[in-house]
Amino acid sequence: MAFKKDTSFQTKIDIVSDRIRESILDGTLKPQDRIQINSVAESLGFSIIPVREAIRKLEVQGFLEIKPHKGVYVREPNINELADIFEVRVLLECRAARLALEVIADSDLGELRAVYGSMGKLLEELGHASLVKYFSLNRKFHGMLYKISGNAFLCKTIENIAMNIEPHLLRYISSPASRKIAHQEHGEILKACGERDGQRVEETISRHLRNILSIIMELTP
Repeated sequence: MAFKKDTSFQTKIDIVSDRIRESILDGTLKPQDRIQINSVAESLGFSIIPVREAIRKLEVQGFLEIKPHKGVYVREPNINELADIFEVRVLLECRAARLALEVIADSDLGELRAVYGSMGKLLEELGHASLVKYFSLNRKFHGMLYKISGNAFLCKTIENIAMNIEPHLLRYISSPASRKIAHQEHGEILKACGERDGQRVEETISRHLRNILSIIMELTP
């Protein structure tokens, strides 16, 4: 398959990994599809070296698997790992949000409200393009809140963990009912932030993440 080339402010490895990840998330690449290294390199005008490095990166993140003597394939999401991953997410994200509320400014709240508003406008849209955009805004909303904490290591750890479950999350946001529930919960998170209520924001984020896990489990064949 061909990949669109956009080299602004990215390394070649990042460009390749982003294109492959996006193709997995929007459904262009499906579980157990084979990644043709030479074809990817040719479509982007790169050598195979950054493509191989990107594949190693995506393997670590859980998107791809390298089968010895067979090739590189899109990884089938492992539902059995989800419960453990979400337990860690709850602990880390609740802590990051609690720290953020100790220093959150009105300008931060304004930015969060703007992202929340953009997510609301996408609720009724259908198709992979709008789903991927909603997914990106969802990630931005959470990332912006946690970044306010000022703990860069904590935020990076949360980001790395979240990447491991992105294929599952696409299944979650593909359901209009799930997106509606998530938007309501984001609104509750935002309200708790506006009130600087640390305990409430922890409880709301914990409930939000556990609801996501429950719905993904229900939607997984």
